[in-house]
Amino acid sequence: MIESFIEITLITNRGFIAHIENIFKDRGIRCDVLLLSPRLSEQAVIKRQILEGVSCVVRLTRMSIATGKLSLQLFDRRHGQGDVRFERKLILYFV
Repeated sequence: MIESFIEITLITNRGFIAHIENIFKDRGIRCDVLLLSPRLSEQAVIKRQILEGVSCVVRLTRMSIATGKLSLQLFDRRHGQGDVRFERKLILYFV
């Protein structure tokens, strides 16, 4: 099962994407990457990932590159798979 899902919005720098993906993988966190098409609803994509059991969603944008910050949403499944709750949104700094 994928533990984290990295959602990419309007970034074409593949080296940057690989760098962020490796940060998670180097810490033993399984992840998958999606280059989000402007035609897809971001909320629909996130809901789909929640249903597939993803524990968190990371958003990468051009602003991520400029500021060195990642947006991370965690999902609380302690109340069962049918009652997934948005737990918190973190901003992580990376080097």
